Amino acid sequence: MNRATGLTHPGDKTLAVWAFRHLVAGGHALDPDEIRACLLTEEGWTPRGADQAKEVAEGVLQGKRFKVGPNPFKPNILDIWRSETRRVDENHAEPDPQGHS
Repeated sequence: MNRATGLTHPGDKTLAVWAFRHLVAGGHALDPDEIRACLLTEEGWTPRGADQAKEVAEGVLQGKRFKVGPNPFKPNILDIWRSETRRVDENHAEPDPQGHS
């Protein structure tokens, strides 16, 4: 997704809608305000783009139907994201001062 344009491109909006749908279906809680804040402070999005993502997250939580393209993700996308998150966490873990793993 392009940080400068937010979700104005239809392909970017499709990715966001389906990503949020997968997360919700997988039992993950979405906090639209937290998503907006993270995009602004940690990902360098514009306020307009972060607002668009927040609106999409709110819509997904409300069961809104979006006019977007087909699901671009593999059926096991949540497993892939979980694996990537674990790998990043392991690579950035602070060493335990006690030497425990």
